[in-house]
Amino acid sequence: MPGASDHLTPSAAEQRLIECAAKGEPADFSTGNNEADDPAKGEAWGEGRTIRAEVLRALATGGRAEWPVADKGV
Repeated sequence: MPGASDHLTPSAAEQRLIECAAKGEPADFSTGNNEADDPAKGEAWGEGRTIRAEVLRALATGGRAEWPVADKGV
C-alpha cells in the first residue's frame, strides 16, 4: 500500500531498537529494578520503553529498506 509506512517515524526507543537490530545486538529497555520492569505494569513505562506494533512489524518483515536487520534477526 503506497504511503502506508509514512507514519512510521520512529521514537527514540524505536530508533534504538532499529539500530540494535541492524547490529544484531539486543535492545534492553529494562531498568534493573524488578518492580519497575514488571510487564504487568507496562502501561506505566512510557514512550521511552514503548515500541509500536507497526514499527516492530515493519522491522521484522523488512518493510522499510532503510531499517536493515542483521542476520540474527529482530
